[in-house]
Amino acid sequence: MRKSKLTCENSYLLQDKKWLYFHYVEKDMSLRVIGKLIPCSSLTIRRALTKHNIAIKPKHITYGEINRQDTKGEKNPHWKGGKHHCVDCNKEVGYRYSKYETRCDSCSSKWYRGERHHSYVPPEQRVGGEAEQARNSIEYDEWRWAVYKRDKNLCKVCGIRKDPMVAHHLDGFNMFPEKRFDVDNGVTLCDRHHIAFHTNYGFGNNTKEQFEEYLAETAEMTF
Repeated sequence: MRKSKLTCENSYLLQDKKWLYFHYVEKDMSLRVIGKLIPCSSLTIRRALTKHNIAIKPKHITYGEINRQDTKGEKNPHWKGGKHHCVDCNKEVGYRYSKYETRCDSCSSKWYRGERHHSYVPPEQRVGGEAEQARNSIEYDEWRWAVYKRDKNLCKVCGIRKDPMVAHHLDGFNMFPEKRFDVDNGVTLCDRHHIAFHTNYGFGNNTKEQFEEYLAETAEMTF
């Protein structure tokens, strides 16, 4: 057997068959661990065993010095809490929606009802709701004709009658339900100025002060 090329202090151990057999077979050490004792690579140890006619163990053999850690469940470094539970009823719901509050199907259907639902519409804005019924009532028609009669069916801004004419609420219809049928809370506007007003101030949350401001700005533009 030719001399080893290793220059470390323990390189002579590769020539000792009894030492290799004792550590590899009797102490059941792996090639890697034996290599650290010399030190040298696992391949060098394998070659030495082959030269000494020591049978190499199959890869499936588990060596005695190997202590495998249990990495199941909470011991796993990537553990994220396991299966999720419903935040309302604590029912197990699996691994879904890990980044959000998890709810089971029954609790989820209750949670997203009413104002939490993405398509929720307030009662006063619903078709057929209280506001819609008020606009289609006889009282609303009577209020509208009373405003037209008081203003002689002339636009409060330009003083011209140009169909279609609109009875406009000074204080918004939805914001001030107590003033919906108050004649003093309404003015007659032509369609052009009615659209122009709401384009500047929006729809639904208007006030009398906004109309007075719009009226003043329109009068300055006229002169």
